Amino acid sequence: MARHTGKVKNSTRCDISGLSNHPPRHPLIEGLFQSLPANGEEWTLEDAADWLHAAAYNLRFAYKLKGKIKIEIEVERQPGE
Repeated sequence: MARHTGKVKNSTRCDISGLSNHPPRHPLIEGLFQSLPANGEEWTLEDAADWLHAAAYNLRFAYKLKGKIKIEIEVERQPGE
């Protein structure tokens, strides 16, 4: 299973945090968004699952959520695969 390296790619996305009255996002959550692949970039199901697991853990930590968030990935196979 592929593992996310935790490295954040340089991003060309705009920082619009100063354009609203909302407080900035928790750094863990912001880092998750920055670690997403670029629009249209190929991404494996395993990498997506790893990202979702990291997101679940970081949401629980950043927002002090109680309980467990369960991520379930199911691969749909085409006939003949």
